[in-house]
Amino acid sequence: PRRAPWAMLRALGAAALRRPALRTATSPVATLRPEEPIAHAIAVMSERGVGSILVAAHSGAIQGILTERDVLEKLDFNASLHSVSIESLMTREMAMQRAQPDSSMQRAQ
Repeated sequence: PRRAPWAMLRALGAAALRRPALRTATSPVATLRPEEPIAHAIAVMSERGVGSILVAAHSGAIQGILTERDVLEKLDFNASLHSVSIESLMTREMAMQRAQPDSSMQRAQ
């Protein structure tokens, strides 16, 4: 079973929580455009082994997030995965917290 990220960090101890957040990240954050087909989003999530992808406008502004749960709960499985847009399934209301690149994981939490 996979453990929640914060539970894993706590298990590593206080030193891990003081480590800069950007040094802790293991791969770049995936972003996709809202007009892209859901088939592409599913493929990217599968390839990267992640359960969510940020949705960003061409300007780079974050518009929402697409999660596995969004797909499972909102997708009409009779529809073509190439005709359904990410925008139609994504979650728009998000609570985001900004952190400086040198912020500790504890502060970013």
